[in-house]
Amino acid sequence: ACVAVGPIADDLVAKIVERASSIKTGDGAKDSDMGPLITKVHRDKVASYIDAGEFEGAKVVLDGRNVAVEGAEDGFWLGPTLLDNVTPEMSVYTDEIFGPVLSVVRVETYDEAMALINSNPYGNGTAIFTND
Repeated sequence: ACVAVGPIADDLVAKIVERASSIKTGDGAKDSDMGPLITKVHRDKVASYIDAGEFEGAKVVLDGRNVAVEGAEDGFWLGPTLLDNVTPEMSVYTDEIFGPVLSVVRVETYDEAMALINSNPYGNGTAIFTND
């Protein structure tokens, strides 16, 4: 998950969409950036998290569920996906998805961001970017 603080959130989401939209999904031997998921079952599981996030109120800003790769339509494709307005109660925040899905949680203050990060039972990784 990505935690976006206050007024930078809109700009951050826009920049992520800009970059992620340029990622080409396809056969790794043929000029692409990202290949398929390992099995249909896993592809469907990851897609079900996107469905659940949307149902729970997250905004699907970039949707990779309908990626089609010419000549390999039966592949287990799932393109980059960005979910915004995620809350800590949603499964897309609480579960490790193991797919190309980024969830953005918005908070108002740095202290709120730190409390959110510190209350998470997993230590998967956190980065803070500041001007000072």
